[in-house]
Amino acid sequence: MKSTLPRKFSEHLADLSVLSRGDRVLIALSGGKDSVALASLLNACADRFGISLRACHVNHGIRGEEADRDEAFCEAFCRERSIPFSRCRADVPAFCEKEGMGLEEGARMVRYRLLRQTAKRFDCRFIATAHTADDQAETVLFRLARGTGFSGAAGIPEKSGDLIRPLLPFTGKEIASYLKENNISFIYDSSNEDLSFTRNRIRKKVLPALEKAVPGCGTSLVRFARTASWQDALVKRCADDWEKETGVTPAAGEAPLRDLIPLTETEADYPVLYEIFHRMTGMSGISLTYERFLALISFLKSDFSGKLIEIANGFSFFRDRDLLRFGKATATVEKPEYRILLRTGENALPEIGATLTLSDPKPGKVRNIHKNHLIIHAASDRIEGELFVRNCLPGDRIRMNGLSKSVKKALCDAGYSSEQRKTVPVVCDEGGVFWVPGLGLCDRARDPNASFVLTLDLMYGEK
Repeated sequence: MKSTLPRKFSEHLADLSVLSRGDRVLIALSGGKDSVALASLLNACADRFGISLRACHVNHGIRGEEADRDEAFCEAFCRERSIPFSRCRADVPAFCEKEGMGLEEGARMVRYRLLRQTAKRFDCRFIATAHTADDQAETVLFRLARGTGFSGAAGIPEKSGDLIRPLLPFTGKEIASYLKENNISFIYDSSNEDLSFTRNRIRKKVLPALEKAVPGCGTSLVRFARTASWQDALVKRCADDWEKETGVTPAAGEAPLRDLIPLTETEADYPVLYEIFHRMTGMSGISLTYERFLALISFLKSDFSGKLIEIANGFSFFRDRDLLRFGKATATVEKPEYRILLRTGENALPEIGATLTLSDPKPGKVRNIHKNHLIIHAASDRIEGELFVRNCLPGDRIRMNGLSKSVKKALCDAGYSSEQRKTVPVVCDEGGVFWVPGLGLCDRARDPNASFVLTLDLMYGEK
């Protein structure tokens, strides 16, 4: 049966309505089956759309002779079809080592930077990449696993700025059938078998297993991405309407609290609020996690004007009079440095305005009476050496529920601001962190069968 891909591709390109007569399009050509099919299909319908083509191959400097083979193949492929060809070379491993990023992420960053430089040099309006429906399914599954929202669940857009992806509606099977029928050769990238790359693991292991358990899941994921894109568009339109109604431009990095707080009153407005926060982060390139978003909502409902909500890389959301601002701010509370040996009875912690009471071990279970206190019961025979209390230090870790956790990260995830983390007392023994108020006891201190328990009671003084 003759492949219908050329006809469907041409019709889809027309439906996209992005190309105009006279446009120059740069094809990102790796030499793999998808990019070869894209180049072949675009070349076949270039006259119909009145566009001119150029192909660009990026040699990432990762696979040695195999990468040189790919480059030579792409040049020959273009020569046979009279498609102007450009080559770019980069030392991606060196770049990744310098920037401290993974090979997969670094290769993508370098590739797009070089493609854009080439497009600018030859006055190409668009860069065409060979993303397919299979790539869409992988992307959506990966983002869902990482806890994305509507914007991320929408997956790969067919057009984004100077990037177009005409193959996005078509599957790998359709593309392979087209290439085989037309006897079009391509090369295979051995790095596609490297399971150290996240996308390869999803492609080779996760999706096939999911497809076996739920036949048709790949198609369903692509459909989900489409509907998520509709939802995302609606949220963005609502955020646009909010900007018009309030006269606020979140991209400036600030917004009046009086206009933000009403959006915290019902969860139905949370997606719009999240979009506003996303616009406030602007060009920082920092994404807002689910935990930080919930912390921001609690922050907006509070009256603690000096509080910071740290996001990443020194950037925070913070109150400035009647405004919520996003940017780099320095906490006003200095870090208290102290280390106090704990004795039976009350132990004053003047650095943080609190008292920590250590009670003698008592047989059996101990009931909490003072609910307004931070009280914990621990197995007294699990203490290594003496107990002492100090401020939280870089590198502190606590083992809870079988996992070793960074105390700083756990406090961040629990919604503690920078100032609050500086005043959280950390109870230790010679074996390490024993108890962190707000997080809990370490595993070795929790023994339901302990004959004797001691009680730690933390009480903050009046402010």
